[in-house]
Amino acid sequence: MCFHYKERCKTLEELIKLIDRITILGLKPNVELDNKTLFLKQHLVKLYSMFLDNEFVMDSEFEEPLYNFNYEEIRKNVGQNFPDFGYYNSISDVNNIEEVQVPVIGDSVDDLTDIVKDLLEVKCIYENLNEKNAAWHLDWIIRSHSEQHIVDLLKYLKNIENRNIL
Repeated sequence: MCFHYKERCKTLEELIKLIDRITILGLKPNVELDNKTLFLKQHLVKLYSMFLDNEFVMDSEFEEPLYNFNYEEIRKNVGQNFPDFGYYNSISDVNNIEEVQVPVIGDSVDDLTDIVKDLLEVKCIYENLNEKNAAWHLDWIIRSHSEQHIVDLLKYLKNIENRNIL
């Protein structure tokens, strides 16, 4: 079974493997990788690319399974895997140059925690319902929630990289 891309077709199993690679950073403390930050950056870009390349259709019979993912436990594991992650500055609406922008504080640990929780939902649907609904849920959850976390976290990772270069 495959889900359709604008340019190619890949199995959802490939997406689930990618989800497993990202979510391990929130499910287990102190994951051993050569360069966790690079690993995270590469996998978030792959996820975002898969999301952007997809056209999703929901099955007509969709009953969302119950989720029981512990935010605090995932956040604790993310914090242990990325002890240097922290807060960052942002503005409320970068595209609105007509009004004074409100500064906001972002939280890179929360960003990754929310991404992990959202991806775990997709995997739960894949394992308990079907591929079509899992693919559709991925599209919906990223559009409605995770996309901003992904973009903010990638920008945060880039800023960390720039600080380390200079």
